[in-house]
Amino acid sequence: MKMNWNKTGFFLLGLLWGAALMFFGIVLYLRASLLDERVSEIPFDDVVQKLTETTKKFPDWTVQNVPCVLPVSKDGTRMQAFRLCHQHYAADMTESESDRKISCMLPCVFSVYEKVDGKTYLSRVNVSLLGRILGGAPGHVFPEKVAPEQEAILHYLGFTR
Repeated sequence: MKMNWNKTGFFLLGLLWGAALMFFGIVLYLRASLLDERVSEIPFDDVVQKLTETTKKFPDWTVQNVPCVLPVSKDGTRMQAFRLCHQHYAADMTESESDRKISCMLPCVFSVYEKVDGKTYLSRVNVSLLGRILGGAPGHVFPEKVAPEQEAILHYLGFTR
């Protein structure tokens, strides 16, 4: 049986191009989706205060101001980072030895900051997407439990998509 290298070569070249395009598409999707940024009309100081108060309304959630000093921006706007944790969800995700690597992402970090437009923003990791990427216990706990409750907290804080 004689093979036509022309057809085989084009097939392999097409396969390679398809794989490369898919890889770059995934990279672009992750860049656009892995970090979630929200805007609020509520002033910075009020958001910082409400974040602590609102989190107390959700059972088993705790919030702490992160002691790490974020850099002072050159434009004079403010930034603060917060750690939000739900001890039971964290325990669910770290019960298995193979899933304990997620502990480097626990607790979840929210950053509240201003931009020169005068609005207050909040950014966080898209835990639903992260959970789906990682699989295992985080693949269930992040999208099914953590994300919906974080969305409710953000709703109370006045953050929109």
